[in-house]
Amino acid sequence: MAKEVNPNNLAYSLEDEELDKIGVLCVEEFDADVESRVGFDERRAGWLKLFAGIREKKTFPWPNASNTHIPLLAYACLQFQARAMEALVPSKNVAKCFTADGAHEEAAKRVENHLNYQLATEMEEWEEDMDSALMALPLMGSVYKKTCYDPIKKRNISTMVSVDDFVTNYGHPRLEDCFRKTHILRMPVNEIKKRFAEGIWKEQDIPMVATSESLAETMPEYQQEKDNINAQTKPSNQIYHPVRKILEQHRNLDLNYEPISMKLLPSDGIEHPYVVWVDYETKKVVRITSRTYFDSDRDRYETMEHFTHYGMIPNPESHYWYGFGHLVDHINETADTLLNQIIDSGTLSNMQGGFLLKRSGMKRGDIKWEMGKWEEVDIMTDDIRKAMMPLQFREPSNVLFTLLGLLQGYVKELTTTADWMSGGLPPSDTAATTMLATIEQGLKVFSTIQKRCHRSLKRELKKMFILNAMYLDEKVYFAVQDSTSKEFKTLESGRKDYSSLIEVIPSSDPNITSKAERLIKSQQVLQGVRTSPLTKDNPLAQYYAEYNYYDSLGVTNIDQFLQKPEQEQPKDLPPIEENALFIKEQSIPALPHQDHAGHYKVHEALLNSAVWSKYLTPLGKKSCEMNMREHLAFAYEQSEKQALQQRQMMPQGGFSGGAVGTGGSEGMAIEQGNSPILEQFEATPEGQVGNTSQGTRPYTRIEG
Repeated sequence: MAKEVNPNNLAYSLEDEELDKIGVLCVEEFDADVESRVGFDERRAGWLKLFAGIREKKTFPWPNASNTHIPLLAYACLQFQARAMEALVPSKNVAKCFTADGAHEEAAKRVENHLNYQLATEMEEWEEDMDSALMALPLMGSVYKKTCYDPIKKRNISTMVSVDDFVTNYGHPRLEDCFRKTHILRMPVNEIKKRFAEGIWKEQDIPMVATSESLAETMPEYQQEKDNINAQTKPSNQIYHPVRKILEQHRNLDLNYEPISMKLLPSDGIEHPYVVWVDYETKKVVRITSRTYFDSDRDRYETMEHFTHYGMIPNPESHYWYGFGHLVDHINETADTLLNQIIDSGTLSNMQGGFLLKRSGMKRGDIKWEMGKWEEVDIMTDDIRKAMMPLQFREPSNVLFTLLGLLQGYVKELTTTADWMSGGLPPSDTAATTMLATIEQGLKVFSTIQKRCHRSLKRELKKMFILNAMYLDEKVYFAVQDSTSKEFKTLESGRKDYSSLIEVIPSSDPNITSKAERLIKSQQVLQGVRTSPLTKDNPLAQYYAEYNYYDSLGVTNIDQFLQKPEQEQPKDLPPIEENALFIKEQSIPALPHQDHAGHYKVHEALLNSAVWSKYLTPLGKKSCEMNMREHLAFAYEQSEKQALQQRQMMPQGGFSGGAVGTGGSEGMAIEQGNSPILEQFEATPEGQVGNTSQGTRPYTRIEG
């Protein structure tokens, strides 16, 4: 059986000589990018040591001196990760979809259901990788998520890519502007064989064993330091599970690929975006794919960016942003030094020692003391104190202790890990509003970082949206929908939903960074809705305020005990009562089944009376005029529908016999546009008929 060739792999369409040139170019430029960030990698090794609390053996001021570590950096990272995970990944839905034009609301609801199903169930690695990413983010300052379609798993994936495995040139401020982005894949040989067998990769002359070159680390000094920190030792050989280093490089190439025909055209001299997979040791290219896709809404080709950058604190010079490692490493090392000096000082202070006079005649040997026992001493001097001089060491310095506390305070302020933000109880008499204001001010730094993460998550979800438009499994899409909902009844095609004008955003609120803050705000809203004269009698406002309050508490079955009130239908009132409401500055809509001519005449009588100018306010006048126009609109609609029905019932060939079921003269009147319904409205002379909120307004006869 012949092996099926993947048509998306452009490596099958290129000559071996051209593939070899591309492979050499990719590897050489990758090595140059690694060289550009050597200094950055050296600093990262120090951050890992501080985070893990690794201490080297000390010989100063004496062998085995105190070598204790204060985990300031680890504490700051743990606090950030716990807050960010709760804020970015709610307990229920992660994604929220909406449509700006209002024409695709059902499709937006279906897409929202499917996206949340993918994140929670289908993409089983997503939440775990997000958890790891938010731990690495404060330490390194940058972390990356790779969102793409996996041809082996046959579904979308969105996995974390650490700074260790993601290499770009250090000098680009934005990730999207980088010439090259390389993801280092440590690929087991068995996985390589699978891709060769399925035709996803072009089979090349690559050793199916692990060699010294394929196992060589990209940043050897940093990797060695990391292995020491994690107490890991790599095997000297990989006989049973050989691994090779594959570079997945996102770059531009001078290849002119036509996506519709899936063929390479003659070069146009312009470099286009592609992804190249190349074996690092042999420099053999195994796969090349295009990074362009067709945007049906904009009717043009766009470039797909697979990587999403999550950053901590912006770095104007590079997309490798600053993290707590940059800001806290030296402070943490200084605090460790101060603590160890305090401990060493206390050790000296607690030790008993000194000098003995050599010619005192005292016999040498250890003297052991016991409670209540007196030892005899044979000494030639008349005063034993003249033969012994104890050394008195000072107690630990309060200055060092104060300085240590000062450094810890700086770190807490910088990383927003103050006691009251880490679970410490505030004073008992602290008001809720005061506590909310304090939390809000204390979380200014964190809330700003949270907004940056929220922005990145939005870009990641948008990439998943685009991938679903191209690779959606229709069966899964139909299965996750609620078949009893109105959204399901309008479902035609899942890919059609994803190609509509729908926006996807995270469901988390970037302005709320803690559950306590959200709960306090929802309590204030609920109290305001219940007491405000504008909303206390509004059941719908009460419903939404209570729903938001229970949701902030983390209640998951709100719909089981809190029912949404049905919208109150407008009352069918007599026209005189409607006039009274206009005087009270209240509006009332016209209803389709009402006597439009009768209502219109009564309102017109009010308009021409002295009450209009004397008692009606501008708002009341506007309400009355709007009601009259609605009655006219309903009457016009009914007359046109009736006339259309009459015309459809007339026999072809003229009107000599009249309309079926009507007199000939009436049928002619309808054809000429004279409506029996509109004739019920009395003619109103042209010109001024009453004062309005804008002065005077003319009303004219309603012609057929």
